[in-house]
Amino acid sequence: MGIQTSFHPDPRAQRVLELIREKEIVQSVDRLRLIHAPEPKRVIILCGIPLDITVDELRTLDELAGTPGRLGCRGRLEQVFKTTGFLPLGGRDLYQANVGRRSNLFQSESSARDALKRLRRSVRNGTGDNGGQHQIRYIFGIVPHYRVAKYRRAGQRGKASYVLYDARRHADPCEALSQLLLELVVLFEDVPADDEGNAPLALFGKKE
Repeated sequence: MGIQTSFHPDPRAQRVLELIREKEIVQSVDRLRLIHAPEPKRVIILCGIPLDITVDELRTLDELAGTPGRLGCRGRLEQVFKTTGFLPLGGRDLYQANVGRRSNLFQSESSARDALKRLRRSVRNGTGDNGGQHQIRYIFGIVPHYRVAKYRRAGQRGKASYVLYDARRHADPCEALSQLLLELVVLFEDVPADDEGNAPLALFGKKE
C-alpha cells in the first residue's frame, strides 16, 4: 500500500529534508528500545509520511480519535460499504450494521438517517435533480457487481427495506445480511437492473 507525499524537486534539498524529517521520526522510535523491551509496546506514528518502519496497521486520525463525523456523510457511508459489503438504505439498519464496530461511524439511528439525507442532498446539488436511477453511478461509479435488493426482516411491518450490496463479496447475501443485522432476513430479492447492468434504484430517494 502506498500514499502520496510531498517532496522537494531538488534531490539535494530532498535528502536534507528526509534527514530532519523521516530519519528523526525513525530515530525517535528507535529510542524506545523495542527490541530489548520485556513486553510489547504500542507505537502510534501520527503522520502520513512513508518511513523505513514495518507497520502492523494503517488507521485514519478520525478512527484513532473517535471522531468519524469529520469523514462527512459520504465518507462514512462509503466506509460502511467498504467494510461490510452492504449499505442499508434506512437509518435503523444502517445504524445496526455499524453497532459495536471499532470505527463507530454512527452514534445513533438518527445520525445514520441524517447521513443518508445529507448524501441525497449532495447528489441533488451535484446533478441538478435527485439523481434518479443514476445515484449509484454518481456516487460509486459504474460497478456491475454492485446490486440493490429489497428485503424484509422477520416480523417487519410496512414496506420492504432496501440495501446496496457487493455481489462478489457475498455469495449468500440473505444469510450475510442476517448476520450483519443480527436479525433473520426472510425476504431478499434483487431489484432488476437496467440494460447496462446497473441497479436502477434511486439509492437515497427511498424511505424506510
